[in-house]
Amino acid sequence: MQLTKIERVLLANQYRILERLDPENGEIYAVNYRVLESGFELNYALLDQIFKDGVSKEQCKEVLQILTMFETLYHGYLRATTAPDIKIEAISFSGFDEKEEAEHFAYAHFLVHDEGRFSVLKADKLNSQVPMLGVYRRMLWEWEKCADKHNLQHDDTVRIQAAQCGAESIPDAVWRAFVPRSFPPPVSFTSSGIDVADGRAKRDGSATRKGD
Repeated sequence: MQLTKIERVLLANQYRILERLDPENGEIYAVNYRVLESGFELNYALLDQIFKDGVSKEQCKEVLQILTMFETLYHGYLRATTAPDIKIEAISFSGFDEKEEAEHFAYAHFLVHDEGRFSVLKADKLNSQVPMLGVYRRMLWEWEKCADKHNLQHDDTVRIQAAQCGAESIPDAVWRAFVPRSFPPPVSFTSSGIDVADGRAKRDGSATRKGD
């Protein structure tokens, strides 16, 4: 990265201002303006260390799907007068693992805390401390099969609840193939019509050839 003296002056001043406005990250800003004022070119690459790599559009959409599903499950549970076979703890959102699912966790935290959405979810329990994405995808798979996803029938909720404890995982190739189409998914993962090896849809029982 090459910076002119004017650019260095402007950026250094910005970091000095940020040091006062954001004392939690003050040490980072202080190092940054010292690097700029001294012109240490080797360290310019560290100037953006406070910025994360980002969360993809696909990951954001998946988080929205998951949170919407749990919000719908919650309201469906409240509408049910008697449902002894449905356990509220089994259909409640448990969060994402802040370490293993950092991107999903970050966007869920933003939606719930910064934007104030999905108020029925427990805002203090967004860090599951164990990976949950595989569980949520199994539940999503069943939720997408519902005739009316936002007004769940009893049988829908029971099926989604059961998926939480399912042993069958969704191959990444199958997930990538169906999610962009907004589903609906096949009855089971193994009968999905997707060649798990390369993610290509099968036609008439055989994998699609490259170039078809």
